[in-house]
Amino acid sequence: MEPSVRNCHSVTPGTSSAVQHFARELARAGLRMSVTGSPAVNERGEPVPDLRVFAQERDDDPRPRLLLSNPASIWGRAGLHTGDLIASFNGVPIRASADFRRPKSRRSESLVLLFIDWAPRNEFPPRR
Repeated sequence: MEPSVRNCHSVTPGTSSAVQHFARELARAGLRMSVTGSPAVNERGEPVPDLRVFAQERDDDPRPRLLLSNPASIWGRAGLHTGDLIASFNGVPIRASADFRRPKSRRSESLVLLFIDWAPRNEFPPRR
């Protein structure tokens, strides 16, 4: 428990050893861990868009590529991967990272049309 509390590491639900360790430490103190989740909503209780996706260019290629901050997000569950080339977003051609941020920041509909030029997974360098 010490590393999770003292070093401010987050505890994520699942089967990771950190979560199991944290649950054991709580049990020693007579406590039980219960993790629940709920959809992200705004102050009016309306669902908010999942914005955990970004665009990034490589040094040798100016075309924007997807960068997923969480593969378990709706974007990852839709089959998108970090490194996929972005062609357009809701009909708007994407030629630079800034082009991707603009439509994503607007109030979004429940359906997003994102056209991807599939890229080999080993073409995208790790983030620095």
